[in-house]
Amino acid sequence: KGEQRQVRMPSFNRPLQVYLDSQDYSNMSRAMESADHPHRPIFDKLMSFVDQGQIEIRFSAIHVIESAHLESSSMDLALGRARCIEALARGKCLRSWIDATQDECINAVHGRAVSKGISNDSSAWFPDISGIALGLRKSFVDQINKMMRETPLPRNEKRLLKKRMWAGDQLSPAVVDVLRNGRDELLKSLAQEFPVGERFFKEDLMLKFAAGQVSADVIVEEMSVVLRDLQTFLSWTYEEQDKKRAFVSWLRSGGANLVELIENSRSHLSEINGQLYSLGFDKKEIDRKMRKVYDEAIEQHLQHHRQSYIRSIREKVRKLPRATQGRSTDWDQLEQSPVGTLPMMDAYFLAMGVHFRRSVLMDRKLKDSDSADLYHLACLPYVDLFRADGDTSEVGKPVAELFGKKIVSKLAQLPSEIERSLSS
Repeated sequence: KGEQRQVRMPSFNRPLQVYLDSQDYSNMSRAMESADHPHRPIFDKLMSFVDQGQIEIRFSAIHVIESAHLESSSMDLALGRARCIEALARGKCLRSWIDATQDECINAVHGRAVSKGISNDSSAWFPDISGIALGLRKSFVDQINKMMRETPLPRNEKRLLKKRMWAGDQLSPAVVDVLRNGRDELLKSLAQEFPVGERFFKEDLMLKFAAGQVSADVIVEEMSVVLRDLQTFLSWTYEEQDKKRAFVSWLRSGGANLVELIENSRSHLSEINGQLYSLGFDKKEIDRKMRKVYDEAIEQHLQHHRQSYIRSIREKVRKLPRATQGRSTDWDQLEQSPVGTLPMMDAYFLAMGVHFRRSVLMDRKLKDSDSADLYHLACLPYVDLFRADGDTSEVGKPVAELFGKKIVSKLAQLPSEIERSLSS
């Protein structure tokens, strides 16, 4: 609600934090390649601010996802956007919604910073992938077993080979030598499921990991190298994995579901109003009261979802070390905490409420990309200047007011807004 108290975010001794719209990266990626492009002066000015250490431009996972288009023919444009993000942000990002909201809850329960910060300076925009290692090992072992079944060897030779390769239920260190000749085929298959780099091939890391000679931490770090390199990662999504464009389309699918939900709500509300009009009730009075009822329903619905999400995080945290878990009573209090206690989570739910109300009660055009805009707005509390066009800037106003932040509605105005903020 607009009348919420303003939340004072922690003050850090760091450069001005700036967050760009995804379209900004598209526009300026073209400006990078042409001195005559109309956005080139803006790009040069932002680069100057960054070079002088006056600002830090932060990107998020949503920027990465929106950089990739559905068609492989658009890969060059996607890579151009990735180059622009890398040039301006230089690894400065905000951690994923999944990890950041969990850490917000953990830190709130403890009343101090226990988990990682929300910002990251080494391009770790992706969720924690430590759990992927176990799935990676299983996938690799499955590929080994498949290769053994399809190998045209006599049964006795296969039996002897398996005996060398396995030590009980585990692969033996000998597997590295036994499968050295077939490793390229194994890793090629693996590279179609997971982002693996050259070191996997050069040092037989996957075979050594499967045999217990290399730790899961090493594997996770090597996968992270690919994820941090946006151009390499986006190339992988087109060339190796994501044949069905799942990485790109999930956000659009979520947006389509949101559009459908809002359209159904519009239809339902219109039907109720129509029935009341037909009974002779005053139209203005009906509209006023129905808006009030709908506002209250949205608020209750979002409060319920907020509590449910906190509970889901609470269940995940129970699997972490005891020192991280916190007290049960503190988690109970967190579920009833005021909006603003959990900045990223609350910014998202607040923006969702504003978007839903505006979309249902106003005849605005709905877009599948609206869902992505809400995730962008979730990042607003952690930056100083937030770039957003059109309706997104309107939806974000209550969020900006709650956290004392500034939305810049036009890219052309951003350099002057930065200068104004730096001088104040």
